This record gives sequence, structure tokens and C-alpha cells, in this order.
Amino acid sequence: MTANEERVVLIVDDDEANRYVTRLMVERGGFQVREAATGREGLDLVEDRPDLVIVDLHLPDMSGVDLCRQLKTSTRTSAIPVLQVTALYPGSAERADALAAGADGYLARPLDGEQLLATIRALLASRAA
Repeated sequence: MTANEERVVLIVDDDEANRYVTRLMVERGGFQVREAATGREGLDLVEDRPDLVIVDLHLPDMSGVDLCRQLKTSTRTSAIPVLQVTALYPGSAERADALAAGADGYLARPLDGEQLLATIRALLASRAA
């Protein structure tokens, strides 16, 4: 068992196809994956203390920026790295909003598996430092 197999990544995305592709990439990196289709489900699952959360910016019940802000302002979840992703062309204002809300990273779809895993590992390493 590798160290990654003990790490849990929570993917919050309302698009089932995006969750599926992201899950495959993350699992290939040796991580366990939990999934949520809404911001509310994500907030419920984050109570299990995942090691990292991947959040789509556009969710049906709240924005990914709002979800990130809630995670980063709670003392229980503020230390969990949040990686924001979007399938839309990311404008600089959208990226700035995500980072201002406390996102630890930001990637645009289509996601590259190697870049995604490198980002996850870097965020987890910086958390451990």
C-alpha cells in the first residue's frame, strides 16, 4: 500500500461525466475518491475530513467559489486544500474570485492527468510542510 492509497480526495462536480473522468485520473494516482454532485453534498462529505477537495466552479445549488469560501472560513475545514476547476474558459476575474475565496489551486478543463496529479501532490506536500 502506498502513502497515496491512504489519502482521500473529494470531487464536487454536478457533471457526472466530469466526475467520472476526474475520478479515474485521481484513482490512477493511487488516491481514494469520494464524490458529490452538489455543494450541499460536498459540505456533508467534507465532515469525513478528506485530504483535498476538487470543486467545480459551477454547481447547481451554490457556486464553487461560495463552497470554497465556506470551507476556508470554517475552523474544521480551513486547512484542507481546495483545487477549483472549471469547464468554461477561465477569465482572469473568475480565477481571481476563486483564489480570493481561498482556493489553493485552479485548473481549467479539459484536465491533463499528469498536471492534475502533480497539482494534487504539490498541494498535499505544502499542507504537510
